[in-house]
Amino acid sequence: MTTAPRLSSLLILPFLCTAPSLQAEDAPITFSPLWDVTWKDSHQWVEAVSRRRQSIFTAPQAVVVLNEEDLQNTPAPDIAQRLRYEAGIDVYQSRHGQIDIGIRGFAGLNSPRTVAMIDGREFNFDLFGTPLWVGALHPTDIIRAEIVKGPSSVTYGANAFGGVIALKDRDVGDFAELHTLAQVGNHGLFELDATAMGPLGQYNGPGPMYFKISAGSTRRDDFDGLRGFDPGTSFPRARQNDDENTVSDRAQMILGTKLAHDHFIEFEFYRLDIDKWDMIEDLAVGSNDMDIEQTTVGVRLIGPWGEARYLHTDTNEFYSNQITTYNPAADYRYTQGDLNTKQDQFRFQYNKEAGAHFISTGIDYLRWESLSNFWNKDALITDPNSFTTVTTHNRAAFIEDQWQPNDTWTLTNALRVDNHNIVGTNVSPRVAANYKINDDQFMRLSYSSGYRLPSPLEGYLDQYFYDVSEDLEEETIQSVNLGWQTTWNEKKSHLSVDIFYNRSQDTPFFVPIDETEIENNWNDWLAAADPTRAPGPFFIYENIDNPATVYGIELSSEHAFHDEVGKKSNIWLNVTYQNFSFEDDIIYQSDGFDSNPGPPVAILGQFNQNLGDDINGPPDWKASLGANMDRRGWHFSGALRFVSSREVFAFASSQWLTRDQASRDRLDANTFLDLAVGYNWGYESDLNRSLKLSIMDVFDNEHTEIYEVTVAELQDSGENQHTNEVGRTVVLSFNWEF
Repeated sequence: MTTAPRLSSLLILPFLCTAPSLQAEDAPITFSPLWDVTWKDSHQWVEAVSRRRQSIFTAPQAVVVLNEEDLQNTPAPDIAQRLRYEAGIDVYQSRHGQIDIGIRGFAGLNSPRTVAMIDGREFNFDLFGTPLWVGALHPTDIIRAEIVKGPSSVTYGANAFGGVIALKDRDVGDFAELHTLAQVGNHGLFELDATAMGPLGQYNGPGPMYFKISAGSTRRDDFDGLRGFDPGTSFPRARQNDDENTVSDRAQMILGTKLAHDHFIEFEFYRLDIDKWDMIEDLAVGSNDMDIEQTTVGVRLIGPWGEARYLHTDTNEFYSNQITTYNPAADYRYTQGDLNTKQDQFRFQYNKEAGAHFISTGIDYLRWESLSNFWNKDALITDPNSFTTVTTHNRAAFIEDQWQPNDTWTLTNALRVDNHNIVGTNVSPRVAANYKINDDQFMRLSYSSGYRLPSPLEGYLDQYFYDVSEDLEEETIQSVNLGWQTTWNEKKSHLSVDIFYNRSQDTPFFVPIDETEIENNWNDWLAAADPTRAPGPFFIYENIDNPATVYGIELSSEHAFHDEVGKKSNIWLNVTYQNFSFEDDIIYQSDGFDSNPGPPVAILGQFNQNLGDDINGPPDWKASLGANMDRRGWHFSGALRFVSSREVFAFASSQWLTRDQASRDRLDANTFLDLAVGYNWGYESDLNRSLKLSIMDVFDNEHTEIYEVTVAELQDSGENQHTNEVGRTVVLSFNWEF
């Protein structure tokens, strides 16, 4: 694996002396001619639903808008934890640096069912397709989050299955700016991040340039948790498990210029170096070590008509399990993977207002190519010439028409067609009707669909005990949503209610193959007597013919009590009920085979367990009650959270052959108290110069949010640790803006 030079936050220092003169421009607000929308209220407009700015009254899907104040005035130390307070959003933390976020019931370990973006660019982990929430983002550059609830493939294509989390970065303004953040906390938390931005010339016509540069570093250790064996002697077939969980450095640079007729062109560079990321998947009992190097370059043209963007990404990833002892007779157990991936993406969107219609059209193209030993059972990690290349490409076209026949109705019709070289053609429609009751309230009825592709690991893995069905298809979802939203008390009070129904098809699942085939594969492996080759396959990853449904209701309310200089207070409440179930119980059954003819009988590959119809579903109930109070620079906030119990299933803990499939577990219901106190020295001048102490889970209610293996299972597998016990997190944050 190639090694790139280390990045440092000192990169920003040469730019601090740039002269101010760039005039900031908001994104064009072109589609609210009939409604008097107070655009200064950042909660009243949205960009993520249709990838253009519009009134939230006209948005064809349910959406949550969080501005910079919403993100900062909270006990949560980062964005992923902040989403725990929102209705309809489930946050599952596996390890300190590993978080999976689901929307309206659909989530899972490393499951690509949510698209997460920063300024229109996905920040996903290549191997699994899930976002990297820790160590990959620049918190000093994020000022807004929009969460689109419900399938959104009509706008975003594959993997917008449950919804979209769209983060917005800072706009370059009139003056040079520097935003810095330092965080320290328990569990070895240490983070530094800085963003510098400003003009590079006079803003008086075509030609002036502007810049943005960010750099950051993150360090996190493990939470406490169950341990198996202590780390053993180092050996080349596995990485050693230590107390470090995440070690990450990152940088970005954007250089732009204004052209004629309000056009802008920007050149982009992003770099992410993760030296160590301990993560888990459900193919091994213990945690695994990842080393990721990712570089993205791109160019972006922005105009009053829309935008065109091209991004090229190179990613090098090295995967290794962390078994603590070495047994040469079972060398195949020490899985290591080297992946070299290239991705090219182009997107074009054209927006046009035509009378009472607003039409958006565009095209998407994505090509992904990966060279790895993971894609070839006969490949050797020590011989790159034995690696196999897999390639996918997708072409898409979309159109959306929003029609306002009068000043109360907005009707939306949208359609997207994707053609993928593996799964074929997908058609994703969306229709919606928005009704404006008065200037303060509206209703929305919408239908949308989505799909998710198998992740590279799900779709191409050719290692260990597993095989992938040649007929593996995309997972699809249909959704209906009825919502109502109102404000009163001079827009200081807010209430929204959403009722939704989702139905998904073709959920992918690992299932045992035929017992005779298992036996034949086992005997062939024994006859070969080659410990570097894994036995199997014994399981196949395929779509199950068992639809899943989720229906529920979400309620969000907020009330402000004061709004004067130096004094603000508000109280908020979010409640979610969601019922998840498969149409039929999922039965994990295989009779196995006698691996030792004659007494004593040794039956391998025997499974017989009813996993139920709600396995790996979301908690039925989730609620948050919180309050914020600002008093002349001082800030106090608190939140009380409740999450009900849920059933989870772990595939890997079966040990595949020798243990009954007793890997179902119920996670208990929990209640948490979060608190924060801070002081801002810059509140009168709109500068953020603050110190904040936040405590998530004050009473240290240690719990797990995914299946946790036992100490015995860890010891059987020679593993040190699988997951963490999530508990009290204490973070001291220092922000300073110049």
